[in-house]
Amino acid sequence: MSASENANPQTDSRIAAAPAADSAIALAGRLQTLRSRILPLLEAVKAEYTGRAAVGYPVVIDNIARSGVFGITLSPGFGLYFMTDGTNLIAETQWMQLRIDALSMANNQRYGGRPEVVREDIDETFGPSDARRLVSRLQNRWNRQQTRIYRVDS
Repeated sequence: MSASENANPQTDSRIAAAPAADSAIALAGRLQTLRSRILPLLEAVKAEYTGRAAVGYPVVIDNIARSGVFGITLSPGFGLYFMTDGTNLIAETQWMQLRIDALSMANNQRYGGRPEVVREDIDETFGPSDARRLVSRLQNRWNRQQTRIYRVDS
């Protein structure tokens, strides 16, 4: 390192930090734009599933300001979340595997009740049809699960 480079070491760190700060601001702006387009869809899903899910669910999560995430939780273990990890926008779908599987066998065992998480990067071409696809995938997973069986003795 030369003497001129040692003279002002803060110059390099500011140059390196500026693009990162700009990209974080751009990501926050993209997440806010995504939120304004997708939140009405999530509210409609919440209205549709109210009464069909466990008490207190579904829940729409809208916390962009503090944690950079918004999404919906249909019931414990079933959710769709849009978030940022600081460098990318991500759509994360969470669900629980079915407890029984007819295709499970000794040489190919499948474990039921295991949580599954799928993360997809969101690029600039992500549109309303992609959001509907993610929501319908979550609804499909939730609708296939085994719900409670109430036994009544008479």
